[in-house]
Amino acid sequence: MTVDGLAGTWVISKGSKAILPVESGKANGRLSLARDGGFVAEGIPGELLYSPPGVKNTAPVSGSGTWKLHEVDGSPALLLAFDVFMPPNEKMPRSETQIFIDNEWREITLYFFLGDPDQGGRVELERVK
Repeated sequence: MTVDGLAGTWVISKGSKAILPVESGKANGRLSLARDGGFVAEGIPGELLYSPPGVKNTAPVSGSGTWKLHEVDGSPALLLAFDVFMPPNEKMPRSETQIFIDNEWREITLYFFLGDPDQGGRVELERVK
């Protein structure tokens, strides 16, 4: 897995929009990863940043920051560090989160889980072609 292999624009898959809470499912859900390690997120489900038990329908998040390749239990992932939120929000300090990388098939898929991974709430992002 390389930076060049991940750079580009990613969107929430149509199937994933169906499992997201209503407000997040209606958002654009676009993540643009630059080769220089910067990113811009537009309408990404807020559940990516925080999905505490019992919380439903978190507002979509937009902002920018830096990203890098990362590993979680030996599996590839992206570490996203949000430096700026749009619109600015004093209640949202710099925040880090991770997105997993599935590259077992021909197409790379980025994904995260809604709540407990054992409950199967996998939200996928697909590369815009």
